[in-house]
Amino acid sequence: MPAAPQDSRTGEIAAVPAQATTYRPKVRGYARVDPIQTLTIKAGLKGVIADLKVRPGQSLSSGEVVARLGGPDQKRAMADAQARLSAAEKVFAAARDSERAVQGTYRLKVGDRAQLDQAREDLANAEARVAEAKAALLRLQSLSTIVSPVSGRVLSLSAANGDRVPRDGPVLALQPDHDLWLRAIFYEAPAGLLTPGRPARFLRAGGGPELPVRLAEVLPSLRPDGGLTGFFDAAMPAPGWQGGETGEVVIEGEPHAVVAVPDAALILDRGRWWVLEKVPGGLRHRPVEPGPTRGGRTLVLRGLAAGDKVVVRDAYLLFHRDFGAHYTPPD
Repeated sequence: MPAAPQDSRTGEIAAVPAQATTYRPKVRGYARVDPIQTLTIKAGLKGVIADLKVRPGQSLSSGEVVARLGGPDQKRAMADAQARLSAAEKVFAAARDSERAVQGTYRLKVGDRAQLDQAREDLANAEARVAEAKAALLRLQSLSTIVSPVSGRVLSLSAANGDRVPRDGPVLALQPDHDLWLRAIFYEAPAGLLTPGRPARFLRAGGGPELPVRLAEVLPSLRPDGGLTGFFDAAMPAPGWQGGETGEVVIEGEPHAVVAVPDAALILDRGRWWVLEKVPGGLRHRPVEPGPTRGGRTLVLRGLAAGDKVVVRDAYLLFHRDFGAHYTPPD
């Protein structure tokens, strides 16, 4: 923009030079440790819940017993499995005796080879059915005990002792210890800071050592309150955080050179920030991009160079002094 015309007061206008300094962009956001996903522990077969002693908030270890299944449905399933195993063992015993008898006649050259091969095939089939029946019984026995597949924290219960549950019926919801990430909300973040892969620090609300984290992703849409949601992964194998833990996430950019001017030099006009630069022969309007303030001084990220003289007294009035002269009200 061309220089504004100088009037008799121009020489009296107070102006100071912009001071060179460094600026490291930083943003802070409220953060909470959340599960990436929850795990639902289900009943492996129909039955009645028994020995359920866990409660919401309790920590479980991998393989820890959660509850047991009983009741008529479970007992009937166990009895059927036992009966199938007993029947398979009887068939196996008969096939083994038959094979031995045919083998004896074959040695005496009374029986033929085909009979011996058939007897051996029948024995192998009977042995396989015994193995299948044993595996089915062991599986039922294992399904009668509900265990936690991973370490984690109980979020909620879907059943209580004495409840009848169907097969694959939910028993409890678990928050795995090793399936967590950090969710943070940011407002007015400096450009370029919220980029995936950027390192950050998690400062726990309860104190303790800060944890290094890394930005994994940012939701593309704003929250109703104008905030941006970012998700962070731990930057170490075992961060030791727990679901529900809160604190702050701090992201810092690289330091770069900027200038600082007194707060009084900044002018807001029609949604843009300006300063008045004192130049030989008058004043010049300079659009700028302000940054954070530091003790009465504002960092100017773009638009000024060190040494540029900016007006600090009556800057707003001087900025608009020609407005009346160029404005003609309608008839």
